[in-house]
Amino acid sequence: MAEWALAWCLKHQAVTSVIPGCKSPEQVQANAKLRNLIL
Repeated sequence: MAEWALAWCLKHQAVTSVIPGCKSPEQVQANAKLRNLIL
């Protein structure tokens, strides 16, 4: 669910910036892949 919410924020035109919390390099990579998620 968190991944979907982050992907929605990244694609929503009204959202100007997204600052996700990441604790590991793996989380950074996973979050970066969400940009391409089709909602």
